[in-house]
Amino acid sequence: MPQEESTNFVTDPVLLEAACSNLGASGGSPFPHYEDIAHAIDEIDGLDVFDMYSSYTGLVSSFEEIKIARTGTEYVRDGYVIRDYASVLVCRIAPIAAFTAGHTCWDRIGEYGGFSNAPDSAALVAEHPWDPDHRIPQILHDHGFSILDPQIGRETMPNGLEATTLLGDGDFYNGWTVFDGWFHCID
Repeated sequence: MPQEESTNFVTDPVLLEAACSNLGASGGSPFPHYEDIAHAIDEIDGLDVFDMYSSYTGLVSSFEEIKIARTGTEYVRDGYVIRDYASVLVCRIAPIAAFTAGHTCWDRIGEYGGFSNAPDSAALVAEHPWDPDHRIPQILHDHGFSILDPQIGRETMPNGLEATTLLGDGDFYNGWTVFDGWFHCID
């Protein structure tokens, strides 16, 4: 497993304020390696990258979500393909990534539509649950990303900072967290 780099900048009030105001989020991302990262993860035996998102409900987000399921575990029910999945979130405005787990995705068969979980700090995990050989952290490290510690991600943002999230009210009613500052939707 790669040696962890310092992610002290993620709690810096000045940098968090810039992240919340979406400085650097418009236009091209300085960290455009999402497809390369997703492809490398998809090469891991037993894992299936089945989707990537960078926007929710028409909003652009400050991150790219790479959705990963265990190969062959999807099933069909009531006209939907259902998958349990975990995600790698790759920030577009800073060299950090986060892992979330415990999600379920429902994709409508033969039609556009479906639903899945939106990322929040309660779902943060320290390791990807289906990566026992720790290949995903190495892939992220090779692309210049550090992994956000879940405890730091759940800390309340300093100085009353707020970020635009999917519901606009602070990590689904839990208050504005450091995770929200770096991983949020942009109006």
